[in-house]
Amino acid sequence: MLDTISGDRIRYELECILKEERPEKVLHRAKEL
Repeated sequence: MLDTISGDRIRYELECILKEERPEKVLHRAKEL
């Protein structure tokens, strides 16, 4: 899946996650998907 997403989009999504109050919660959820 990641090969179809641009590097800019991945960077944007990571920046949004890191702005969250509890980014570890988002990352844990992503791991479950």
